Amino acid sequence: MSLREVGPGKPYATIQAALDNLFLIVGAVAFTETHTIRVYTDTYLETATPNTLLNPTATFRLIIEAATGNVPVIDGQNIRNDGIDIDAINYVDVSGFTVKNCLQDCIWCYRSAELKIFNNDVSYSLESGLTCYTCINSEFYNNICHHITGTGYGIYIRNASTGAKIYNNTCYSNSTNGIFAGDNNINVYNNTCYLNSNGIRTGGANINLYGNICYSNSYGLWMYSSNNINIYGNKLYLNTTGMMFSSAALGGKIYNNLVYNNSGDGIYIPTSPLTKIYNNTVYLNGGYGIYLLSTAINCEVKNNIVLNYSSTCIRIDVSSQPGVVCNYNDFYCENAAASVGNWGATGYKTLALWQAASGQDANSISLRAIFVSVNGASVINAAITDYSPCVGIGTNLSAIFTNDFNGAIRTDPWDMGAYIKSAVYIPIIQNQILSNYAPTQDQNITAQCNVLGTPDHVIVKINGKPFKLFLSSGNLYTASIKAYLIGECIAQTAYFMATNFWGGSDEIAPATITIPAMTSYNINLIELAIINCLNTITDFKSVLQNEPKQIPALPAATLYYDGFTQSQTEAFSFTITHKWILRIYVKLHDAEDAQIQIKDLIGKVLAVLKQNLDFNQTVLFGFSDSGSVVVLMDRDAPVMIAELNLTGLLEVD
Repeated sequence: MSLREVGPGKPYATIQAALDNLFLIVGAVAFTETHTIRVYTDTYLETATPNTLLNPTATFRLIIEAATGNVPVIDGQNIRNDGIDIDAINYVDVSGFTVKNCLQDCIWCYRSAELKIFNNDVSYSLESGLTCYTCINSEFYNNICHHITGTGYGIYIRNASTGAKIYNNTCYSNSTNGIFAGDNNINVYNNTCYLNSNGIRTGGANINLYGNICYSNSYGLWMYSSNNINIYGNKLYLNTTGMMFSSAALGGKIYNNLVYNNSGDGIYIPTSPLTKIYNNTVYLNGGYGIYLLSTAINCEVKNNIVLNYSSTCIRIDVSSQPGVVCNYNDFYCENAAASVGNWGATGYKTLALWQAASGQDANSISLRAIFVSVNGASVINAAITDYSPCVGIGTNLSAIFTNDFNGAIRTDPWDMGAYIKSAVYIPIIQNQILSNYAPTQDQNITAQCNVLGTPDHVIVKINGKPFKLFLSSGNLYTASIKAYLIGECIAQTAYFMATNFWGGSDEIAPATITIPAMTSYNINLIELAIINCLNTITDFKSVLQNEPKQIPALPAATLYYDGFTQSQTEAFSFTITHKWILRIYVKLHDAEDAQIQIKDLIGKVLAVLKQNLDFNQTVLFGFSDSGSVVVLMDRDAPVMIAELNLTGLLEVD
């Protein structure tokens, strides 16, 4: 490989100088090795143009690249047409550049073949970021194309550029199209387009358009005069219209797409006969879910889930009714005032009325699809759960396609929508430890799910309170629920569910357990927990749960129960405060020594209580708010005593 380096301190100050030297040395002879122009960080005020007589080959290419870790900028200064101009030369790679401020195109490719344009950031030109004009079998990938004004294409493929591949690009804030694929036999996939006038627009035949994400555009996808085009696995949301297939385009297949939360129509088909609309999930769009308009005749609509709120699920105008086949769909309206379908201009609120008027959808349903994780406008996972009404009632279309949105193989009987059913993690309860329940006794809960490995948690609801059970191993989920959090005085039922995997508040009522009523508040258990905390202080010779006539050894600590208060905070909810006097005893041989010792022990007690604010989980919150020090001048054994007021708070529903 031959290498020419460009940049400050390198042999060549400009990219063009390196290209000119390459032609001076190699001429028009076919390359016998790969030639690389490697460019380092700087701003280059030029249009880099390889000589059209250079002769790279499929084996030995011309590479114009940014050096690793460098970001060279080519600035057109709004006076040059292009930043990089590849004209009539094949087998060229261009990568790693920031190109901006050009009067026409940041990177212009014309009359060339087998180009690879990748990892570039192009912006602020007046026509296109990347243009491929009469360039067959070229690839555009991993580029960022933004803020193209004027005619405003992020990526523009046109005029005999058959065989192009456009993938993994991000195109945003361009004045017309993020991507325009205007030729035949083009693959456009895994791109992200947002805040453009149109996300992706096509204008050729035999195009595959898949895996793209388009949001916040006017049209997410716009297929214009595009025949025999396959549109699948795309995610289209927050556009004005999800997708439009127009201008007498023939034979398009639209399947396995997720089209949701667009302000207008989800799938809009004007004047495009023979369009096949299969297994799409069309959710909560502001206009029609699917709209066949103006001679979109002989179309098929099968296996779709269309869930709208206030607008109509499907509309088929009179001019589009000839030859239409519509069946095995789920058309459901969240709002009873909305219509399942419009047959012509007339809307029909129920599926039965729609079927009678249209003669369509004999095997369709109108039931709420239960998704894995959909909550209003929030769509995290639009796969249907394994207990959705859309499972297994679609028609088999394996002669046309076999996968779902995620590439999973569909099996017979087919599910409706873009995804096959997803196994929902329904907990099966086992190994409960629920005997002798008291407010000072935590509950160890174990659930077994029906699928291994994921999710990361399931949820148990006890009397309306949700608690998470986390994955411990395999398909076992466990949690120790603190007694004071449960805090119920009556028998209750625990419902297990997995709301993090589908929308709403669906609970699995059959999988229940009953927690017995509380038997007592068991103050002794709370006191034992306090004593266990104090026993960690090694200075104490004895720690007692009472005030004995004679303390066996000093220093010592004792607890004296000093009563309780109870208040109602809201309906059926009480706060109970238990009070103790905690006494610390030290020998009084010397007043100074005794004071030092008593202060040291007070500090240690407060530190231990601070580390155990819930008294080893027996109360909601425990604290000592005040204290005093006194001297007891017993003739035989004088002592200094610290009295701390100790409080434990319980909350009971």
